[in-house]
Amino acid sequence: MKTCGSCGMCCKLMHIPTLQKPKHSWCPQYVMRSGCSIYDERPAECAAFLCLYLTAPDLSDAWRPDKAKFMIWSGREQRRLIVEVDPASPLAWKPAPTAPTPATSGVRRPDRRARVRSWRPG
Repeated sequence: MKTCGSCGMCCKLMHIPTLQKPKHSWCPQYVMRSGCSIYDERPAECAAFLCLYLTAPDLSDAWRPDKAKFMIWSGREQRRLIVEVDPASPLAWKPAPTAPTPATSGVRRPDRRARVRSWRPG
């Protein structure tokens, strides 16, 4: 199984209420190139979160969020695919590794009720 290692992109992109950490800012508990300094005692919302890179075995290392500059996960109801792009690299989702791969080529197309939302950070 893949591990987070020193990635920490979720430590930057996610809002963590328990730590009063806003979205799109580095968590004060994250140590660059090392990882979470409180990993064993991290808040429940951090412990419960798994990005798709960790859970999808067919995604290559190029999809690791700190390399790709975006993070992918599914919503709580497992019906959405959420792509959170690092504001420092707003176009990161456009080039490879987002080209079709064995892991994404079989993904069902959204039905007519599905919505794709995009917005610019800022």
